[in-house]
Amino acid sequence: MPNGLTVSLEKLSWSVRAVEAHMISWIVRILMVAAGVVTSWFVAKDAPIFGVAQMMVALLLLTFVVAVLAFWPHRWTAALDRSDKQL
Repeated sequence: MPNGLTVSLEKLSWSVRAVEAHMISWIVRILMVAAGVVTSWFVAKDAPIFGVAQMMVALLLLTFVVAVLAFWPHRWTAALDRSDKQL
């Protein structure tokens, strides 16, 4: 491979990694905001244990989301899919 092509491929891989990191940071940020809201119902925001409780709630929310995605019934997906229905 010519040197110019190698350099451009390296830049492309770095830009893809940057986009992936940006997407993951948004997912984590949304998850932490939701966990912060739920945690604030039970623990004062000034309490020293708030960060630990927030992480515990975030892990529970993540577990719930993964469980819903893993056990999503196929018939619900088939019912939502309109590509095979005729008008």
